Amino acid sequence: MERIDQFGMWRDLQRHEVPSTAAAELAPVLGAFLGFVWVYRAGGYAQAARVFPYPITQPGLHRQVSALEGALRVELFVRGGGRNVVPTHAGRQLYRWLTPLFTRLSDGLGRLRNELDGELRIHASRLVLDSVLPAWIRRCSERHPRMVLSLHELRSPSLELLQEGIADVLIAHYGGRDDHGVTRTPVCVLRPYLVTPTRKVPRVASLADQPFVAYRSDLEGHALQRAALSRLKLAPRTAAMVDSASTALSLVQAGCGFSIVPALTARDIRGRGLGVLDLSRPMGGRTFTVDAMTTTTALSSDALVRAFMACAPVAGRPHQRARARTSE
Repeated sequence: MERIDQFGMWRDLQRHEVPSTAAAELAPVLGAFLGFVWVYRAGGYAQAARVFPYPITQPGLHRQVSALEGALRVELFVRGGGRNVVPTHAGRQLYRWLTPLFTRLSDGLGRLRNELDGELRIHASRLVLDSVLPAWIRRCSERHPRMVLSLHELRSPSLELLQEGIADVLIAHYGGRDDHGVTRTPVCVLRPYLVTPTRKVPRVASLADQPFVAYRSDLEGHALQRAALSRLKLAPRTAAMVDSASTALSLVQAGCGFSIVPALTARDIRGRGLGVLDLSRPMGGRTFTVDAMTTTTALSSDALVRAFMACAPVAGRPHQRARARTSE
């Protein structure tokens, strides 16, 4: 049997440019895609017939899959042991293509029945995941119990995640870079905090000879730290490079040096028994706004995105008050 993607009809179908002749050929067996998926997952026709979402016999499933094999001109299963079947290479290819198709179809039908029934993909930094999103998700869950939020940790913010459809909402400090076609909504303000292993913060000048726990040079936090150190007129040696504020705080707590980390409030850090100095106040340092970003088109057309953003905290509002808010 030839590989399934060698047929022009298959390539046309993948490009959503199915010629009328191919469409007519496939029309009688489109329902067989569902039968194929259930046989693939169950491992056999008899097993699939028992768990199928509507009544169907084993011979009926077999006829569906046979019709599909005839339309695609490939063999999708071979006999295994007992009543089991084993997918061919073409069968595995077809299943990989159909899985996201059926997932999106299910989500789409759910949105037709209820606009707020579906999955929203949220990519956010670790600090946002730990400190901002829990209360936000609680509010969203209370208002829209059928909405599912899929959370992903964001190492380095990139608008390509939105533009390529990988993420629905991006939550991070993104600086002043080009954001054409992206709508930003401020959700919280981060302050830079100098953190030391002892509760009593020593004089800043005495830290010049102490080791420093830095962000990795490829992360935006690294540049923010360097800017703060420059304002403090410090040039310490780097003891370790990390990729998150939580790792930096753990190393400081272990006595590996001092660091500068962004946080919502000093309370988020002091619970670890560390010395904390808010650099945004006595040193006149910058604060950093965290934005929830989505494409302008999605914000205007996607009910899930609008509903999620309606539950967002208000930037600049004290952290505990924002956390306590449960209704608009």
